Amino acid sequence: MCNKKIKKLFFIIFFLLFSIMISCNEKNEPQKCTPVCTDTQNCDNGTCVDKPKKCNPTCSDTQKCEDGTCIDKPKECNPTCSDTQNCKNGTCVDKATLMVIKKIQTDSSLIGEEVMTKGIVSAIALSQKVNHKGLYIQDSLDKHSGIYIYFTTAGKTEFKVGDQVEVHGILDRELNYARIRTKIEDIVVLSHDEKVYDKLEVDYFSEDIKDYESMLVNVKLESRFNLSEYLDRHIVFSNDKRDKILIKDTISWLNHLSINVKLVKLIGVIDNSKDGVRVLPRAENEIQISTPHCDPTCKEWESCLDDNLCVLDIGRCEKKSDCKANYDCDLTDNYCKVSNIILDNGDFDIWSEDKPTGYIYGKAIKVHQEDKKKYRTDYGAIVIRDDGKVDATKDMHILSPKIAVNYNKNYKLTLFVLDNDYNVDCRIYYEAYDINDNKIGSMFINGNNGLTKNVENWIELTTITNFLGGEIWRGTPDNLSYIRFGIRVHKGHDQLNNGEPIDNTIPPGYPVSGNGKIYLDSLSIEEVTQ
Repeated sequence: MCNKKIKKLFFIIFFLLFSIMISCNEKNEPQKCTPVCTDTQNCDNGTCVDKPKKCNPTCSDTQKCEDGTCIDKPKECNPTCSDTQNCKNGTCVDKATLMVIKKIQTDSSLIGEEVMTKGIVSAIALSQKVNHKGLYIQDSLDKHSGIYIYFTTAGKTEFKVGDQVEVHGILDRELNYARIRTKIEDIVVLSHDEKVYDKLEVDYFSEDIKDYESMLVNVKLESRFNLSEYLDRHIVFSNDKRDKILIKDTISWLNHLSINVKLVKLIGVIDNSKDGVRVLPRAENEIQISTPHCDPTCKEWESCLDDNLCVLDIGRCEKKSDCKANYDCDLTDNYCKVSNIILDNGDFDIWSEDKPTGYIYGKAIKVHQEDKKKYRTDYGAIVIRDDGKVDATKDMHILSPKIAVNYNKNYKLTLFVLDNDYNVDCRIYYEAYDINDNKIGSMFINGNNGLTKNVENWIELTTITNFLGGEIWRGTPDNLSYIRFGIRVHKGHDQLNNGEPIDNTIPPGYPVSGNGKIYLDSLSIEEVTQ
């Protein structure tokens, strides 16, 4: 009887163990790939992934194969390094000494070196508003006391604002701001729920604003700032003095603001970029805007910027004093329009420090005063092109001082050129701007006929603008405020065009270099009626 009970108990235990083994095997069995992977792939738990590339020839003992390339293995340290050292390419070096952030921010000799610091997290940087890609930390209220911690591999983390962290990594300043590049796992959380450093009240337009890089600030707003434009990298608020505040859009709702809003409050982390100093608000309550309402409503040429305060739009007017110099107020449509056409220094007679007053030119161009080869008056200009400095078309231009024009009129542009150098040619050119000096269009004569030929006499280049026909290709027509008029200097055109030389004056086989000179004089502009 006893033996029967023991056998029954043994059978039950055996059955349970057998069931557990089968269940474990089913759980551990990898998923198969459907459809079957190709010869260049492996099946990884139901997913086809590319096989790692093999190295051919095979790597040496001191190398390892990574994606088909042999790279040197990091040298090991023998004997093993101490707890206060790291192994770097076979050599034991002391671990970085803990430094305050201000030392790291201001000591340029540390760039490229391993550094270690600690601070309190003031903001979390996001990548595509999903993955964490870095932290902003701060260790005091002094200038230069914030720094950006960049994760070399982005991913979800448990870091929170208020965490005190210790970081070591490599310092760089490649993107106009200091950052410590490190792995997420190399950041140690020392404590939680620390008090974040107070928001410093700063003037965004002060000269030392960059000294607050990566620090939390409260921007003083002593004048009215209205949303003026959205850019790919930031949002811009401007005031009547054309001061601009740049805000990096870390909050999606900013993209849906109306253009007619006023900036009331701005808190965030200072971010230095190639575009200038930006503020990164961390939450919606750190940027406050208001939408003003005017009663009675503003006139067609005004905007409501504060409650019951209507102001003139840019370029609009009610009287002459509302317009800038050389402009009158046209009361038929309340636009400021040109009263007379002025092209300052069109004859190149005014020079300062060997530069023609009012002219601008690209980095591949040099301009000098010329008193022998001139078309008329006292001086002309010799324009020299250096082909080795040409990276873009804009490097090759010379443009006149500003010329005030109307968007609803056409103009004849004229200049005189002496081009007797096979190495260069030129063509007539202008750029158009709005009242805020933003470029809104450009024009030059297209095709081979627009290029000068090599002759020993002065020639007249002329073109007529077609503003009425929509020649300005960016912006609205009534944004046009002024143009700059001049030329682009090109490399001599000796190449063939459909089997025919573009410039028959160049001797056969002549080695056109692109380094040459032309002479320029007597730029003028006049209004035309056709």
